[in-house]
Parts: sequence; C-alpha cells; structure tokens
Amino acid sequence: MRTVAIVNPAAGRGSALHIWRRLIKELPKETKGLETWYTEGPGHAEALAAQARRLGFERVIVGGGDGTLFETVNGLWWESEGELPSVGIAPLGTACDYVHSFETARKPSERLAAAMLNPTADVGVGEVALTGLDGKPLKRVFLNVLGAGYDANVVARLARNGKLGKISFLVESLKELVQHKSYRFRGELDSVFFQARSVIFIAGLGRYFGGGMMIAPDASPLARSFQVLWSNGVGHLKILSLLAKVYRGRHQGDPCVCSRHAGRLSIEAEPPAYVEADGELLGLTPMEVRLHPAALRFVI
Repeated sequence: MRTVAIVNPAAGRGSALHIWRRLIKELPKETKGLETWYTEGPGHAEALAAQARRLGFERVIVGGGDGTLFETVNGLWWESEGELPSVGIAPLGTACDYVHSFETARKPSERLAAAMLNPTADVGVGEVALTGLDGKPLKRVFLNVLGAGYDANVVARLARNGKLGKISFLVESLKELVQHKSYRFRGELDSVFFQARSVIFIAGLGRYFGGGMMIAPDASPLARSFQVLWSNGVGHLKILSLLAKVYRGRHQGDPCVCSRHAGRLSIEAEPPAYVEADGELLGLTPMEVRLHPAALRFVI
C-alpha cells in the first residue's frame, strides 16, 4: 500500500518532530519505506493532502493533532483528482480528541503501527456551509464536533492568545463564562422546526472535544446522524456545574441539556454566533450542515 505521512513538526508544543523521528525507528519491518512530508505552517497540511490524492497514495497518515487532521481531511475531500485515500492518525498534538471515540492503543509506537496496518472503518464526514471570517461564503468538512456559540467563543479566545491544550481550553472556558452570552437559535433539524435560547449549539460525530470533554456521549463516527445538543435556560452557576459534568459525559441527563439526532441542519442565530469545527474557528451563522455517512475510510 502506498502510504505517506503528513507530519506537523510544531504539534505537541514542538515535540512532534522529535517523537516522530523516534517512532520511525521503532516501526516493524512490514511498515518500512513510509514516506514523510513535513508541514511548514498553517494550511500546508491541506495542500499536501491534496497532492497525496493526486499522486495516488492509498493511505495518508496524520502525524499531529485534531488541527492537522482537520486540514488533511479537507485537502483530501475537496481535491477531485484521484481516489480518496484511507486516513490514519499518529496522535502527536496537544488535542487528539477524535481518535478517543474508538482507539485502544496507548503507546505512540502502537498507535503509529495501527495507523499503518489496522483495517479501516467507514466513518461519517460532516459538511458545513457558512460565512467565513473574511465575510465570504465558505464550505468545510469535519470529522469530530461542530459548535456554535460558547465553545466557538472559547476557540476564538485561544486563537487570539496563541494557547493550546486542555488546561488552556478550561481556563478560557471559565473566562468566557464571565461574559455569559446566550443566543436565539432557530432553524430545522431534518426538516423539523427548531428554536431555543441557548449559550451553545453542538453537532457531534465524535464524542470528545476541548482536550477530553465528553460533549456528545451518544455520538459515533459510524452513525448516520449527528448528536445535536444545546442548553436551555442556564445561568453562570449552572454553566459552571455543567462544565464539571461534561468531562465524564454526565451533563446529558441534566434537565437543562437538550439532545436530538439529525443528519441535516439549517441553523441561524441572533446575534450571529461564531462557529468552530474540530477546534478550528470557521466563521459565523447562519449555517447549513449535512452528514455524509460512511464517506471516509478511517483506520481504527
């Protein structure tokens, strides 16, 4: 199998390059000959992934975190030339939430070997259309979690401050709590009218975000619908208690948390809300979201 690794040397606060070079030396014999391409800055993984598809690589390994995976999948998805490769990941970033939905290996060397040798599962790909940060129409795909409102505001804070990791996410979440902005969300979930006054709107394929928060306990990359969640009538203290519960997925039974499953969403917000996907700030509502079930072969 023709395989290439797209490695972000800046991942894991700059530790990824050192770890990757060590992992390469530990690979079993059947994985020797792996080609490695290193990213040189934001957006480069997307360009390299598109090139990998054009050149006919059958598998692309992501060496990095959720951000590198997001760029790589978008590069593969929007490139029209060549067959869509399968994707594996060697988690090297500060946040690697997506693979936590189905991984079993723990050692970095086992994770890399699994990404190269294990069978694939057909996972869903989410697609969102919205207004980008530059004011122009934007379409992106995602594998894990899309959010509007509270979590996207936290991602915006992290981007402005140049911070990464689960501790930073928690700290910025608490800072965002002080402002406590709620939104009037309305639209359709699978053609059924929806409206709510909420601080957050979530559509999950994966279960985790924010460096280990189990935001969507009933979501699955293998499902044919998103788990959609939002809050209902919460204040500062309630948000704080929900934050404590969300790490173990215990918020779902709270009467202030609502959940449904849907495969197509049409959502607007008043005031317009920031939107993030897989930890990347994308733009603003309104947004159209759809699921492509079983659209990508992902190594589990």
